[in-house]
Amino acid sequence: MTIYGGDSGDLVSAAFLGGIPHPPGYPLYTFIAGFLVKIPFNTIAFRVGLLSSFSSALCLTVLYGIVKRLTKNWLVSLIAVGVLGFNYTFWLYSIVPEVFALNNLLAVLLIYFCLGLDPKNKNKKKIKYSLMGIVFITGLMIVHHHTLLFLYPGLFFLLRRMKLKLSSVFSKKDVLLVLLLFLISLLPLVYLPIVSRSLPAIDWGFVYNWENFLRLLSRADYGSFVSSGGYGKEPVFRLFSVLAFAKYFLEDFWVLGVFLFFLGFYYLFLKKRDIFWFFLIDFLSLIFFLFYASYKMGSDFSVATFERFMLLPYVLMTIVLGCGLFFFCRLIKKIFKKNLFFRRLIYFGLVIYPLAIFVSNYPKLVILKDDYTAENFAKNVLDSLPENSLLILSTDTYSFDTTYYYYTNSYRQDVKLIQLFKLFKEEYFITLGKYYPELTLKQVSKEEALMSFLQENSKFPAFFSVDAFLPPGQYIPYGLLMKYYPESEATPSAQEVMEINQKMWESYQDPLSGSLKSFKNLFLADILRIYSTAHEKTGLFLMREGYWDEAKQHFEEMEKLDSKDLRAYDLLGRISLLKGECQQAEDNFKKVLEIEPNDVYALAFLRKTYLECYQDQEKAKEFEDACLQQEIKEQTKLEDI
Repeated sequence: MTIYGGDSGDLVSAAFLGGIPHPPGYPLYTFIAGFLVKIPFNTIAFRVGLLSSFSSALCLTVLYGIVKRLTKNWLVSLIAVGVLGFNYTFWLYSIVPEVFALNNLLAVLLIYFCLGLDPKNKNKKKIKYSLMGIVFITGLMIVHHHTLLFLYPGLFFLLRRMKLKLSSVFSKKDVLLVLLLFLISLLPLVYLPIVSRSLPAIDWGFVYNWENFLRLLSRADYGSFVSSGGYGKEPVFRLFSVLAFAKYFLEDFWVLGVFLFFLGFYYLFLKKRDIFWFFLIDFLSLIFFLFYASYKMGSDFSVATFERFMLLPYVLMTIVLGCGLFFFCRLIKKIFKKNLFFRRLIYFGLVIYPLAIFVSNYPKLVILKDDYTAENFAKNVLDSLPENSLLILSTDTYSFDTTYYYYTNSYRQDVKLIQLFKLFKEEYFITLGKYYPELTLKQVSKEEALMSFLQENSKFPAFFSVDAFLPPGQYIPYGLLMKYYPESEATPSAQEVMEINQKMWESYQDPLSGSLKSFKNLFLADILRIYSTAHEKTGLFLMREGYWDEAKQHFEEMEKLDSKDLRAYDLLGRISLLKGECQQAEDNFKKVLEIEPNDVYALAFLRKTYLECYQDQEKAKEFEDACLQQEIKEQTKLEDI
């Protein structure tokens, strides 16, 4: 097994190199993973992935104990555990190297200890141990993941309901023990400055001072509780995240799960009012987080980012679902008191429920066992480069997948691997100087950093993973990358570019040769987008230079990668129009409209096709009117927003 995509490449690489991954640095996770990578069997990604598997197993064990405490029924508890365990998202993050399984474990431990603060509980010894557990988990939250903070409003409610005087629970000796527990839980924080001082190849924090230390832990560079700084700040947009959560909850837990969830709240309201408010407050708190964080939903990658943060609500909701299942069984027993056969039939259906979820999700996840799509992609990126190149990476999939393959396989060490956005930090130059002493590194202002770096190291050919937010220059498609040329430097001829790209594309591994041919797990599916975008850039270049047949081949590859890619059909239509292939042009533009009936560009090009290719002015006028009407609608929507 290898990396999955998303953040996993960065996390595994940081553990392997003894470094610090992206903010907030995840010191607890990275510290533990640093020991796991030393286990002498299987792949490095598999070893780190064990942390996810063990965390999920323990999480389900604790969750079983919580549901059993609330229902006193082992079978109901087992079914609830099965529903969560076989849930697609929970299962996925139990087998890939990521931070969220450990986060789930800390969440259920916190809930377990919080339930020990039931206002009806008069056992001061149990209350003391529950409070000590909460303090310890709080420290671990600080050194792991900030989202656990949204479970604390329910805790504050319980503490207020108990009207607890700490002096009646803790002796002076106990206070010292609690303080010691809290300090022990914070020990992984020491890992950060120690690691930074050793100048690891991967260091996103540069924890040389208190300012950088706090910036890393608070995710100040990303936004502490926000997924993106550039989207969805208006409440109407942020509401999309909440609606998306409702949609995925229905898809993941089915109608039966939704029914049992609400029935569980009803049961808790009737029988355990304080616990009801605890779960409701925390549930609303987590939904508010999804609302405030404002996740984008425009691509496979952004949806994959969002789905990870549904895990905490899913864990909490499964406990409530278990209570609903218990209440439902009681209702069935009461309603069908004299019909034992029908009761058993319903109970059998409830047992089948988690097994049906298992059958539904197993084919989607078992294919990841021997999948090397992410590694093959990274190898293709590195193989694109001539010797002693600068590879300047940005965006997660490009950066994290390539970094993992580069370091864990010691592959293409002649290449200088550069993280684009770290170039704007002075501390990064110290790291670069250690690992690439042949580079010329000059400290300048942040605004001039990238341009200065390229100029000072112009003897090395420079390649970028994306062509956005880059300095002035010329960017030529180079397989999966873009090659940079200063404005004053001559670029190769179109014929040379075509031949170079043809050779590279023929050597690349087909991204559909792995698990993606069966099911598009979302982070892996982002790799298809990258291949498609690279094909598009190469095809557009060749189309501008008059190599229409060669350009068409790249646009056809886009269609193979995604049969619903509007851009592929649009570009195929344009090529056909240039070549005078009227019917093919019409067919492709109409395929765009089949997927997106109101696409303005498709309507405009159909007008052009009928006007210039068929000389049918009447039909061209129909598409012109449709195009103008759609433009008016779009403008009205923008004005309303």
